[in-house]
Amino acid sequence: MANIKEGPYFEAIKKHYVEFWGKKYTELTLTDGPAAELGKHFKVLEFEPQQPDDIWCYATVGTSNPKDGGKLELFMLSSKQDTSIVELLYSAAQYHRTGDGLGLDHTINFGKPWQDNSKCDYAIVSPPYTEPQEFMEIMTVAGITKFYWLLPITSAERDYKIEHGAENLEELFEAHNMQYWDANRESLA
Repeated sequence: MANIKEGPYFEAIKKHYVEFWGKKYTELTLTDGPAAELGKHFKVLEFEPQQPDDIWCYATVGTSNPKDGGKLELFMLSSKQDTSIVELLYSAAQYHRTGDGLGLDHTINFGKPWQDNSKCDYAIVSPPYTEPQEFMEIMTVAGITKFYWLLPITSAERDYKIEHGAENLEELFEAHNMQYWDANRESLA
């Protein structure tokens, strides 16, 4: 794998997002904070809604490197355009690269509200339930890359997940028809 070209790998990630969310996106980057540890290829793509009253999509390119095992990328959804999500995704990617790594059902502490005065100050790494099944992973020149949803949750929901498990938390969300795009939603736990 030493000869994997990074450019084609990162382009394959972008192409995957475009296939599902459309061609209209903006590349967003940070120049401070965790940016230095993520390298020049790391970006967050901001996808405009394809229809009025639709959801904004923010997605990482470069959370994993082509030579990494267990490659993953993360995305967040928002009911409004909000570039503060870029910082959250940078922080999550930096944790993945320099910490213990992220995987399905892991939770992370944002250390601040997701948006405005939201009660959601944590997130869970979740399967991409909002997307078609074929969105979840792709095969690239560097092997399989998985795409996970970084779903904002409250501290009480995080505690519920720890006590009852991620599957039970997902069932709780489904039973209450959680409005995942609503930053001002009440905690369900």
